Amino acid sequence: MSASYPTPALRILIADDNPVNRMVLGACLRSLGYESKAVADGRAVLQAMEEESFDIIFMDLHMPVMSGFEAASGIRKKGSDPERPWIVALTATAGPNDRQGCLSHGMNDLVLKPAGTPEISRILELVTRKRFCPEAPEQKETAPPERTPGPSDDTDLPCPPVCLERLLENCAGRKDFAEKLIRIFLQRFPHDLQEILMAAAGGHPEKVVSVAHRLKGTAATIAADSLHRKADELERLASQEILGEPASEAVRELECLAEQIRRFHKSLAS
Repeated sequence: MSASYPTPALRILIADDNPVNRMVLGACLRSLGYESKAVADGRAVLQAMEEESFDIIFMDLHMPVMSGFEAASGIRKKGSDPERPWIVALTATAGPNDRQGCLSHGMNDLVLKPAGTPEISRILELVTRKRFCPEAPEQKETAPPERTPGPSDDTDLPCPPVCLERLLENCAGRKDFAEKLIRIFLQRFPHDLQEILMAAAGGHPEKVVSVAHRLKGTAATIAADSLHRKADELERLASQEILGEPASEAVRELECLAEQIRRFHKSLAS
């Protein structure tokens, strides 16, 4: 945070169905001196808004029960201030039209997961200035640089199951926190895989898309580049309603990658 503005206790809500992403964002906010509350779907956001007001909502776009788009629209229908709360869309990938789509649903900003400390600091400072220093001269807001989380463009080169340097960067250098995030991923992975298999067998490509997208977000957070690429491939296949052998092969490769991450986790925890 800039020294130009006070650091009041902003009321912050995190909405994300992925516990790994909630933990990382919550830890980032705590490192900057802010506490937050967290919920796992859009309907819970609206319920939380009934109980108290928030200055900032970090809103995942793709959640079960009610999406971030629906929740943001619901908030704006009930309130008259288009900047209160300040709604920040969270997404694992963002195309050229995604930012405008978020704005059209009443959101105010968009960041890619995992959101780094500079991006979060930018948002905190912006909202602090709007809430508590409205008389201060407006600073020109520059959109954060577009980036795609996960692997580099050169996908032919072999890469480790997890990029330890980026993982530690996402965890503020805390090895114990990094180990915990991977442990949570490994605990959830069999359930996610079962969801994918059942949805594919039942002919529900939209469910496969949802779970693959969630896996892709987790992969970006734990810096698992190969897993990110494979989850993205499965998401694209399912979005085209391809649930046959190509999707089955992608699932088998996801299993192999998860086993590599498990071995990496053992070495990290030892």
